[in-house]
Amino acid sequence: MKQFAFLFLLAAGMLNVGCKSQRSARTYHDISPVIEYIALDTLEITPEPPTIRRQAKAKVNDLIHTRLDISFDWKNSHLNGKATMTFKPYFYPTNRLLLDAKGMTVHQIINTADNSPLEYTYDGLVIDIQLPKTYSRFEQYTLAIDYTARPNEFEANGGNAITDNKGLYFVNPDSSIVGKPTQVWSQGQPEANSVWFPTIDSPNERMTQEVFIRVRQDFQTLSNGTLVYSNYHDDNTRTDYWKQDLPHPPYLTMIAAGDFLAAQDQWTRGDGSTMPLSYYLERDYAPYAWQIFGNTPEMLTFYSELLGVEYPWEKYAQIVVRDYVSGAMENTSAVLFGDFMNMTDRELLDENHEDVIAHELFHHWFGDWVTCKDWSHLPLNESFATYGEYLWFEYKYGRDAADLHGAQSAVGYLREAQFKRKPLIRYDWEDPDELFDAHSYNKGGRILHMLRAEVGDSAFFRALNHYLVSNALSDVETEQLRLAFEHVSGRDLKWFFDQWFFSPGHPELSINYFYNDETREQQVVIAQTHDTDQAPLYTLHAEVMLVFDDSLITRNVTIDSSEVLLRFNSETPPLWVGFDSQRVLLAERNEQKPRSWWQWQLTEPSLAFLDRSDALAYFNDHYEPEDYPFFERALEDPFWYVQRGAMYLINQADSLSDLAAQRVMAFARRQQNTETRAEAIRLLSRKLNPKYTLSAEELERLAVNERSYRVNAAALTGLSKVNPSRATTLALEHIAGSQSDEVVEHAADWLIEQENPVYLDAFERRLFASTGVMRYRMLQYYNALLQTLPSGHYYSAMSMLETLFEQPIAEGWVRYAAYLVLGEVRQRLSASAGSSSGEALAELDSRSQALTERLIQEEQNARLRNMLTGFR
Repeated sequence: MKQFAFLFLLAAGMLNVGCKSQRSARTYHDISPVIEYIALDTLEITPEPPTIRRQAKAKVNDLIHTRLDISFDWKNSHLNGKATMTFKPYFYPTNRLLLDAKGMTVHQIINTADNSPLEYTYDGLVIDIQLPKTYSRFEQYTLAIDYTARPNEFEANGGNAITDNKGLYFVNPDSSIVGKPTQVWSQGQPEANSVWFPTIDSPNERMTQEVFIRVRQDFQTLSNGTLVYSNYHDDNTRTDYWKQDLPHPPYLTMIAAGDFLAAQDQWTRGDGSTMPLSYYLERDYAPYAWQIFGNTPEMLTFYSELLGVEYPWEKYAQIVVRDYVSGAMENTSAVLFGDFMNMTDRELLDENHEDVIAHELFHHWFGDWVTCKDWSHLPLNESFATYGEYLWFEYKYGRDAADLHGAQSAVGYLREAQFKRKPLIRYDWEDPDELFDAHSYNKGGRILHMLRAEVGDSAFFRALNHYLVSNALSDVETEQLRLAFEHVSGRDLKWFFDQWFFSPGHPELSINYFYNDETREQQVVIAQTHDTDQAPLYTLHAEVMLVFDDSLITRNVTIDSSEVLLRFNSETPPLWVGFDSQRVLLAERNEQKPRSWWQWQLTEPSLAFLDRSDALAYFNDHYEPEDYPFFERALEDPFWYVQRGAMYLINQADSLSDLAAQRVMAFARRQQNTETRAEAIRLLSRKLNPKYTLSAEELERLAVNERSYRVNAAALTGLSKVNPSRATTLALEHIAGSQSDEVVEHAADWLIEQENPVYLDAFERRLFASTGVMRYRMLQYYNALLQTLPSGHYYSAMSMLETLFEQPIAEGWVRYAAYLVLGEVRQRLSASAGSSSGEALAELDSRSQALTERLIQEEQNARLRNMLTGFR
């Protein structure tokens, strides 16, 4: 699964940063190009002994096969189903079967051998079935359950990553929302599929399956495995028969149906045979299917060859749905994505979410083919899928791009580590949703990168092959991964797994460099400064690089105590020294080195990306005019991120040399990477060199005609400096109709700066015309503009809020943004008490109180309800 934790939910305390592959959250209005390395204060953490020791669910009955015959009651958002399931006792004889079945109505349970009814009890969560006899492990039995699933009536709490656990979701089922498609889709992880079909809902169970889905004839359906046939009925419905012959865990079963178009593609296997690929999208986005998912065949070939295990499932389909409760989900052969993947060709110029596509595909080996035995070992699924992103970027775009992606992932973990430090493998959880965090995703992905460096590429990928082959179609614990690496490498790696997988925290390193003239030695002092009561004293293997004018020396070193002094013979002081020169360690670094070393580090493209980005961060914090020539030289770096960072540093200067200006002008007009191009436009808009600037006409052309939305936004910002009137006109046009968050953001910024109440109306119109993320954004911008205006304009805000809340808002994060506007109104009313317009303000205050009380009564989310209560 790929999780996305929105920044606004983090602010509300509703989400932690994390999910399938967690990416570093974007800071609103932050255009800083450097990676943020976070210096964490010393944490006083008193570890509590675990009160819970989670164990995998005992295998009493083994689920062999499931057949589902389902149809939908769209009016009531129900699923009518019949589940026919085959079992056998796992080992011990038994006459009893327990099935997970949450919030259903169970109509009858039949023994299919003689069509006799079976006795059972049901408490709303588990069906306890009395079998007709005691079966041995050599006997199979089959039973059928007729049931109705009522997901909207089942009270299910979500977690940080998967925000709801209803299992089955009906989107606009009565078609009452104009412009929103009617859909139904499932989300099973961690244990929510048992809301819509009875099963043994545990990752250590496996079954083959058949799914018969009856829908209206104009709907597309999708499930696991292959579509065997479709039967058309006289009532304008159709039944699609999907069958999967390879067993997988029940949480990976999926269904989806709705008004989709499916683009068809194919992948050629190693033996020359072809496998079908399908990309399901809403009709408006179907023309861009190959641009969104077009790298899928190449990914399949790359991962199959890299792992030495060819993609094993019957087909591969990808579907994009509305109102998804997480980022994406690796349902076997049928991956489901949230509607962030609905993108046009213009949006794809700026962002393509290939990391999410790669993440879910890599799960088909790590998670689907070999599955964690229980949720305590979730990193065996999620850490690998996160590292699969890195491997794809490394193969497709090079080491710099992969290291940037890995560094952003590490930042996500370090942010979480400010308030949470747990072992990667945890047994003391109360709910499995707790485990879908930046530890299981981000930290785990970085640990696998360190393991790769520890054993070397050849052993690493051979060990992954051994792990996949020896554990095929089974469930595993982390020790089995360690044994696979030990089997291949011949090394005892328990020390590595103990400190990285089974211990909390991460190393915090102080690195100091000295040259001893008397002994002619370059000395490096490495100290582990973290609290060893909260994290282990690490054994770290790293490479030290010494660079001289005409040579380069590398040495492998071991850090295994609280402080280590490294000595290297050196007749002359080196030009530069780097500890962990391949930059593979997950650690916080406090590094002291001469300024000249930072200058060289910034301008040497052969160094690891993280060394160059560290130099960008250093000069961002320690800017001096004397460093300017090095910023210009960094413009020649081959990697766009360093180019952009160099421009950000140059932007602090008072002038721009002709040579640098020519380079920046080339970026602005021809650079393929739109982030670098946008930064170049912003830099040239400052007119640091009169000979090299962008005219108002060129800026307007870029703001209006350029295909990249990111370039539009940067040009609009530049235009606001040279032709404010035209920039305002364009900004209002963008607020009215642009589909790009980034363009709308820059347009809103410009209008907010002007503190003009006339723009409230434009913000309101776009707010009511928007849904989802765009509505959330418009509430943010509306609130920001409101805060610049006198309290008299809060009448308009109250009317807007009262209209907005006439209809329920499904998304909690959109409600959160609306509540912030309400809070701003209440705060300003309180501050205005006693003014000359007291009677009118009192009437407004009464309206705001009434709305607040109503929303408190309606709000189901406890954190949001507490937030509203604070407005009283």
